[in-house]
Amino acid sequence: HLADGVQVVYSTSPLVVIMADLGKVDPASIKAASEAVAASRAALEALRAARDANTAPKRPSEGELRALDASIKKNTALAKKLRALSEDNTAALIDECGKTNQAKYVTEVVTAIAEATLKPSDVPAAVRLCSFLHQRYADFAEALGPALTRSFTTVGKPAGTAEEERAFSRRRRGTLRLAGEAAVAGVTTAPGAGGVQQLAAMLQELATIKWAKDKDGFAGALALAATLAKSPVREALLGLPPVPPSPAMLQ
Repeated sequence: HLADGVQVVYSTSPLVVIMADLGKVDPASIKAASEAVAASRAALEALRAARDANTAPKRPSEGELRALDASIKKNTALAKKLRALSEDNTAALIDECGKTNQAKYVTEVVTAIAEATLKPSDVPAAVRLCSFLHQRYADFAEALGPALTRSFTTVGKPAGTAEEERAFSRRRRGTLRLAGEAAVAGVTTAPGAGGVQQLAAMLQELATIKWAKDKDGFAGALALAATLAKSPVREALLGLPPVPPSPAMLQ
């Protein structure tokens, strides 16, 4: 359509926005929009590639795993590092996981990942790590979904200090985003993993909060749910159209 002198064409799969400058658009705005589209496309393509690899993983043999360090000391130290998972240390963690045998410690590894506090920028890196581990251990995916759900849920959780509640809220945001993107990447949609069902359970928990009874909680639940609408989960699982350019980009 034509809006304020700008011809905008939307393509739904993959996310593509083509903007033609008809003399009323700042070139910097077009550049920003193009970069945003390129980033979204790259994220979707990375998830598709991960999904292909995760759907038919080629796992190492038992003999190959036995040749690696499987000591309690090494795996305990690794689990501690996984709790501090971030975009910056993911490459090093993947390298260390590749040199360690976690076959007997999958539960500890999954719990550590689920307890990490992830920023939105950390989630794609966390998906890469989860994909790597899923492609090594057949029981990783089946354990990941329930662990993320336990990390996310407030059921039975005692009230904490204001700072503790803020930290928990930050962790829930990253946990929900990871649950969604791990499903899109094919980690938790493996047979028996139940990733989509686990994600639905998280959203159902948010839906139980009523505006009339808890306005702050309701607003927080909406903010959490909105994190999925800003990620590749928007199109792949929720079936929503691509995010259009912001009004500022069309001025």
